[in-house]
Amino acid sequence: MTDLPYRLSSCAFDYPENIGLWVDDANKLAGWAVLQPPFWTIDYACNPTAQAELDPMILAWADQQARRIIDTAGGRPSWYFNVFNSQTEIIRHLTGTGFTSQADAGEYAWSKVLMQRLGSLPVEQYRIPPGFIIRPLAGESEVEPCTPPINSSRLWAGR
Repeated sequence: MTDLPYRLSSCAFDYPENIGLWVDDANKLAGWAVLQPPFWTIDYACNPTAQAELDPMILAWADQQARRIIDTAGGRPSWYFNVFNSQTEIIRHLTGTGFTSQADAGEYAWSKVLMQRLGSLPVEQYRIPPGFIIRPLAGESEVEPCTPPINSSRLWAGR
């Protein structure tokens, strides 16, 4: 699980080499992965019925891509997967390739808190401060470009 709308709007998608797609025998999407340099993460999802087969393939692809971009602006000294404790298969594959849990890494341990709010609850009225407006963007010319292009290279955590 990941915050898809936020992650799918990442500039990482401007570089096709950051994206891996896997299809099944019927040519239907079975899994995907994205190296997310802005977040230092590898986002991925796959059909649970194909997970045992795809996890090693996705990890191998991510390792290869990470190594290919290591010396570029998008290269990172380490990469992270967001994994729930209940995802025992992916944890097994990750630890088998050298990843370690960062939940208990001491002073700099990392964790995530997931929160949910029912859509049926009332929303508090909010007033925009004087001098501010909410409006749509006026096109791409109004947005600063993301980091310099990532040309392809390498990466990984605990390697």
